[in-house]
Amino acid sequence: LVWRLRIVLRRRRYVARLRQWASARISRPVATRYMRFKDGVRRRSRVVARALPHIGFALMCFVALRAQRALGLESLLQPVWSSLSWFLLTPLPWVRTLLTLRSDGTGEGNVQRDWLRFWVLWATCHLAAGVLAAIPFASRLVQRVPLDTPARAPLVACAAAWVHLPHDGLELCYGVVG
Repeated sequence: LVWRLRIVLRRRRYVARLRQWASARISRPVATRYMRFKDGVRRRSRVVARALPHIGFALMCFVALRAQRALGLESLLQPVWSSLSWFLLTPLPWVRTLLTLRSDGTGEGNVQRDWLRFWVLWATCHLAAGVLAAIPFASRLVQRVPLDTPARAPLVACAAAWVHLPHDGLELCYGVVG
């Protein structure tokens, strides 16, 4: 039954037509409005224009977390956040790095460099955590602001998702560390 439905959908091109309709009615108008808005902001301030996607993502995460609390989904989504952040910060970058290193390299130089920068940042964070745990006073400060608590797990998951977005955030973090 599912196989027949798939054949009918392909033959009548429902999915392709829906995708084309969504692109014409939703994606393109939103993209053009965003570009007009961004160009207007860029004329006033280049710094704000570069920060605009990051601010938008942070706002989206804030709204999602507030909606989660308002709908009472915190207890249901609590295990999902920690698993999602672990998945986004270790296995997914590992696989994506291996796939970019395995490719032929044409046009992939920037992607390879970005993933190698990610691993430098990852190693730096783990090294810094180890060093801070060894310093007596700093270890007490780090214990006061734990990132592995259920309350902070959504923030870590949002930060992990932020690393995977196509922007210059990874380059910004690398510039701070390097």
